[in-house]
Amino acid sequence: MTPLDKPVRRKTRGSLGYGYGSDTGKQLIVSLDAGDVITIRPSGTRRTEVVSIHDVYHWAIRSRCQRAVLEKARAKKAAKALKREAAELKARFRTRVR
Repeated sequence: MTPLDKPVRRKTRGSLGYGYGSDTGKQLIVSLDAGDVITIRPSGTRRTEVVSIHDVYHWAIRSRCQRAVLEKARAKKAAKALKREAAELKARFRTRVR
């Protein structure tokens, strides 16, 4: 693997959607800099956001784990709703028979 000695800059394919104020419709310039840093800025501006690569990796792992927990909770909630619905139908059937 080649070490990162000088910055590598690329422009994103897509542009920012609504909700970014004056940056709406602008592409992002992403730069991998020496020192394990990612710099992001809207095209045509000098406002930069600097993030450590380690922080981005940590965020990605946490996001994946939280997504798995959320999916598990949604499945549990759906199963509980099915069980509750079956119990209600059973109770309704009992009242009709009597």
